[in-house]
Amino acid sequence: MTQEPGGLYSAAQLAALFQAEPAEVVEARFVADLAQVLRHAHPTQVPLSMVRCLAQAVLTSVDPARAMQHWLRYLDTITDHGAFWRLVGGAVEAFSAILRLFASSQFLSSLLWRRPPLLDWLLAGALEGPSPTPRALQDELAQHLATVTDDSHAGAVIRAFTQQHLLRIGARDLSGLADVALTTADLSAVADSVLQAALDVCHRWLMARHGAPTYHDADGVLRPCGFCVIGMGKLGGYELNFSSDIDLMYVYTSYEGHTSGRTPEGQPVEPISNHEYCVTLARRLTTLIGGQGPEGHAFRVDLRLRPEGTQGQLALSLPSYEAYYARLAQPWERMALIKARTVAGDRDLGEAFAMLVRPFVYQRHLDAEGLRHIRAMKHQIDVQLADRAQSRTHVKLGLGGIREIEFLIQLPQLLYGGRQAALQEPHSLRALPKLREAGLLSAEVEGTLRDTYCYLRRLEHYLQMEQGAQTHTLPRQAAQQIRVARHCGHRTWEAFYQEYLERTATVHRIFLALFQEDETTHA
Repeated sequence: MTQEPGGLYSAAQLAALFQAEPAEVVEARFVADLAQVLRHAHPTQVPLSMVRCLAQAVLTSVDPARAMQHWLRYLDTITDHGAFWRLVGGAVEAFSAILRLFASSQFLSSLLWRRPPLLDWLLAGALEGPSPTPRALQDELAQHLATVTDDSHAGAVIRAFTQQHLLRIGARDLSGLADVALTTADLSAVADSVLQAALDVCHRWLMARHGAPTYHDADGVLRPCGFCVIGMGKLGGYELNFSSDIDLMYVYTSYEGHTSGRTPEGQPVEPISNHEYCVTLARRLTTLIGGQGPEGHAFRVDLRLRPEGTQGQLALSLPSYEAYYARLAQPWERMALIKARTVAGDRDLGEAFAMLVRPFVYQRHLDAEGLRHIRAMKHQIDVQLADRAQSRTHVKLGLGGIREIEFLIQLPQLLYGGRQAALQEPHSLRALPKLREAGLLSAEVEGTLRDTYCYLRRLEHYLQMEQGAQTHTLPRQAAQQIRVARHCGHRTWEAFYQEYLERTATVHRIFLALFQEDETTHA
């Protein structure tokens, strides 16, 4: 093969590489785009073997044209193309995973356009190396925030940190380097680290203005008033979605008492009640985590699972939680507490909260009224599926979707967890074998629920990574449909959708059988 003057590849030269490929596989536009990608590449730096490897990664992606478009856009954001090709030359396989990301996700691609140096970070080990530990993530973010003095700067740092690690986790998921369990655990670890670091920032701000909250215990001893963040839902189960709200509740030790009225350095400041301090702390933390910036947000925060929902206080003392759950909690609130986990703040207080709510969640005997409420929850799921079209396209709420699988797991936990402590497991995939060992699921049903849960969660992640949006609905637009189909290993949308319907129909049959059995058993 001859070279262009100056040693650069031409479109004609590149076309010769693919002359044996069918025209529908290698379109003329692809060759022209590849020539544009290589316009600053010299064959001595980017040999033909490397060109073939990268081209093959694009051609086998879910959308070759989109991959080339996003690759070209990334190249337009950098100035040192020689350094780029040296970087890629040392990590061809890893960069092939980035090309698959360019094809799959507008949102993740845009993170690289806005922050081109993140490619160096990914290829230097963040992509293919082991996931950072939760402690390492907390230390990394705490170091970034150590010198931050205002909320707007803190919010920008938190959002940048979150999106950097969303890029890492998304790239690993799309390239097959992480399964569903690891991806959801990594997302949860990032959320935990963000919550802890943000809580520390908010504590520092409030203590500088009012001092630390304190109270006198039953023996009259002055003690610090603790504060902790309880994660609920998928965050609590350590199985967070790619683009999920984080469901939170805020707990503090005692309503009685007030702040010390002195800063950590000993300067006098205005004291306020513990309740005012903790509610203000909860409000600032929620705003800091969920606040919008030019680059988006870190995490959307949902506080509706707290006692009395949107009408309730943002933060409550431990005795107030006890009083509410003893007198007013609904069965669905008890079921939600299966997932409760301390994610930030005072761990001892979090353990006290867990011990407090456990008897309300896992009762040794469920009375007829409790069973009636459970059947009402099943009816509520049915009502949500009144739209028959959505029932066949909504990955979370549709027939045989994620919600039904979670209900199939949590209902026996609620019914039998008070007598079998091993069932008190918030993580869905870890709960399944425990239900089988307890004789509450057959091995066949356990395998079906596990496989379909992982299939649907992987699909859900792909839908959300596409645009960085909280969506659970299968697409209607043809180009998006074919990308989804290819991501799931199918050549056509029809083949993908047939598999989807078969998997979810099997789960829905199991779901219906559970309630038929329940009605027979408790008639």
